[in-house]
Amino acid sequence: MKKIIYFIQLPPPIYGVTLVNNQVFKSEIINKSVKKELIKVNFSKTLTDLKKINLKKIVLLILLWFKLLYKLIIFRPKYVYYTPPPTGIGFYKELPNIFILKLLKVKPIFHLHGKGIAEKVTTNFQKRLYRYCFSNAVIIHLSKGLYEYEFRNIAPRNTNFFAVANGVETVNVAPAKKNSTFVELLFLSNLQESKGFFLLLEVLAKVVLRFSNIRLNIIGGFRDENSKVKFENFVRSSKLDNFIKFWGPKYDLDKHQIISNCDILIHPSFNDAFPLVILEAMQHGLAIIASDQGAIPEIIKPEFGYVFPTGEKEKLLYYVEKLISDKEKRKEMQVNSKNEFFKNYTLEHFETRMVNVFNHL
Repeated sequence: MKKIIYFIQLPPPIYGVTLVNNQVFKSEIINKSVKKELIKVNFSKTLTDLKKINLKKIVLLILLWFKLLYKLIIFRPKYVYYTPPPTGIGFYKELPNIFILKLLKVKPIFHLHGKGIAEKVTTNFQKRLYRYCFSNAVIIHLSKGLYEYEFRNIAPRNTNFFAVANGVETVNVAPAKKNSTFVELLFLSNLQESKGFFLLLEVLAKVVLRFSNIRLNIIGGFRDENSKVKFENFVRSSKLDNFIKFWGPKYDLDKHQIISNCDILIHPSFNDAFPLVILEAMQHGLAIIASDQGAIPEIIKPEFGYVFPTGEKEKLLYYVEKLISDKEKRKEMQVNSKNEFFKNYTLEHFETRMVNVFNHL
């Protein structure tokens, strides 16, 4: 039986990394042949606190170093399952933990959920540092293409790589009867610039000049007060009040009920790797329009969606108007989207892929 320490962040806050961590840690199938211990790495309870640095977080970080060292000595695991941020301050603050693992010859299982290594790691020092951190390890990334792109200039040594696409739990809801002449658009994410939220609002302001039978459903919370004020001012000045339904943050059945009543998910993010929101929308048979971030071009096939170059407003506008005006194409895509989800992206598919990884350790 493999001894593994899960050194992970769990909800709250609720976002992609914490949700997948929770899936892996709690899965009986994945952990069938595992003796596990948990070190919970939670610095923030809300999304707005994630990037804030304060004295409390620094103290918690230092305490975690000692807690990890203690657990490694007492539990004596062979592996530590670990989901570090791939770049930025978030990565550099993990270096002491990685050094401890290397010192005690415990193999890390790095499950990466983000991207940016290829763009950020540009100097020889950074390349050597990343090679040191990711050598003699197990790397789980979201797709083969994403791994090959991210690590093309690093070449870690004695490292096993596995591509594991995300999956989400199937939620059964009874969608309300839809108005066949009305098209329900959906934005489902944190309401901030980097998710393409304001780009979509600019596109919507143009779409409503041609189509009056649409509504944009918005599910999510604002990351800061400035984003909220900017949203309210834009809606008011562009006269979009009658074309937007703002739901705020929604979870579980409430969220899935709203999704199931929509037709098209629009995910124009400027920074993403493998967004779970796309899988949640596919589950309920939505056609997808998304930017070409991370593994998104590997997820979305022409049979059920469109991928546009990140930030290209006119291309996004073109695809939105195309799906609104072409009802038959939209309906065909919706059927294909749902079929693709159940073929590849259920939680059971994800667990099967993770079991394959753990069996090869």
